[in-house]
Amino acid sequence: MYRKEVSRLEEDANRASKLLAEYKQLFSQMSRRCDAERDQFQTQKRAIISRVSACDKCWPAVEEWEANRSPARTPQDGPDLLSQLEEREAHVKALEIDLAQTKLALVEAECKNQDLTHQMMTQSESDGKRWFKKTISSLREVGSSLKQHERSHSVVSVVDQ
Repeated sequence: MYRKEVSRLEEDANRASKLLAEYKQLFSQMSRRCDAERDQFQTQKRAIISRVSACDKCWPAVEEWEANRSPARTPQDGPDLLSQLEEREAHVKALEIDLAQTKLALVEAECKNQDLTHQMMTQSESDGKRWFKKTISSLREVGSSLKQHERSHSVVSVVDQ
């Protein structure tokens, strides 16, 4: 019975370890993808801003549009020029949220793995103690029965003489 339980716990621990490895791989891929998207977005944004700012006709129109669209922005923030760039920002944010969810799932898997390992160790320790106690009590019973057997034979041998 205990072997089945330990076997089941080991299988659960192995399954959790595999799941943890998959989450780590997924997390790594998502992190690289998010970084690449962010870098690509920043590169495109800088290129568009530099092109528009070099144009004498475009830059004043962009500044006017930016001032009307978002009065809370400062000139140091740089104008957000195209809706495509805004879409890229939204996409990067979505990737970051997805990455955070993956991290959370990874932590949950690690916690479950740790819990299963703890259960397995506790079960193994308690099984070992029970086995040891049973062995000791069996030895005591055998020892006491041998002593009784020896006493009964020694009494008989004394009476016979």
